[in-house]
Amino acid sequence: MNHLRICALILGAALTGCAGTKMNANQARKAIASELRVSEKQVQIDRMSQMGETVLAEGSLRLTFVLQKEQTGQWKVLKIKRSSGNWQSPEEFFAPPFESSLSRSLESAFLAELNEDN
Repeated sequence: MNHLRICALILGAALTGCAGTKMNANQARKAIASELRVSEKQVQIDRMSQMGETVLAEGSLRLTFVLQKEQTGQWKVLKIKRSSGNWQSPEEFFAPPFESSLSRSLESAFLAELNEDN
């Protein structure tokens, strides 16, 4: 099993708080952990900026992966663990009800980041 860190920008996430109140990293960590169904320990917030009721949080998410080498020599992710005792296949990990406005924003940001690297 390998522990990997997945970094992503969480764009336009509707992380809510009191009107006019600035969100802090702890509040963002709690909101992200709750939405993604992971423990708060797995979420690290590196930077944040806020404009009104919208927060841009940049950070990383710690997950555990099981990989297996196929006959072709390629490595394949078999299982992903969000938190203790909760193993899922990659298909289950990304399937609804995981689909939410936060996950769509996360996916869009991740794909945009991949496209910039190419």
